[in-house]
Amino acid sequence: MASNGSSEAPPHRPMRADKPPLGPDPSVHPTAAIVDSTLGAWTEIGADTRIQETVMGDYSYVCEGCQVIYATIGKFCSIAAHARINPGNHPLHR
Repeated sequence: MASNGSSEAPPHRPMRADKPPLGPDPSVHPTAAIVDSTLGAWTEIGADTRIQETVMGDYSYVCEGCQVIYATIGKFCSIAAHARINPGNHPLHR
């Protein structure tokens, strides 16, 4: 039952025109770069994301602006925007 007391289902939110629906094949934004990586089924890669030598499990997604290198991401994982996984070395001697 809807919150207004009626038995009607709430209206369906339409898909954004710039975002294709998810499907069994990975959904990769046109501005993303994928190099030597394996993406599972029902996965999504956001805008301006760079993925290199990474394996990503089914039903996982990476939001926009991420950098992922030499990683294994499991199933059902969600990576927040602008996250960096395995970034370059940081100086520790300071």
